Formats: sequence, C-alpha cells, structure tokens
Amino acid sequence: GFGVPLDDWLRGPLREWAADTLASAARSDAPAFDPALVDQAWREHQKGRRLHTNRLWTVLQFEAWRQHWT
Repeated sequence: GFGVPLDDWLRGPLREWAADTLASAARSDAPAFDPALVDQAWREHQKGRRLHTNRLWTVLQFEAWRQHWT
C-alpha cells in the first residue's frame, strides 16, 4: 500500500469540508467526542503545531457516517 497525505489534505482541499463536519459534530445533541478537545486538535493541526491527522480523521469519518445514517 501507500500512504495518502491526509495531513496536507486537511489543510488544503478537504479543509472546508472538515471544518464544517467538525462544527456539525460539536453541535450534535449527543457529541461522541469532546468538542473542546476536537477543536483544539483542529486548530493545532491547521497551524502546523502538531499533527492530529489520525485523531481528526477518525472523528471526521464517524461524523460523516452519523450524518449519513441518522
């Protein structure tokens, strides 16, 4: 297999979708993840201070699944 540059994509072409999806997750009546921690990870990732790619991708995929199936 090969790796995909998710860290770059979350700062580039997927940024708007990811920001909207994370905002939707934070507004959920029963958020599955701590919105403050997700927001902190998102801000740190966008500023390039820390790579939270895997954590953010997990939240994004769960939220996309939740939006589709509920």
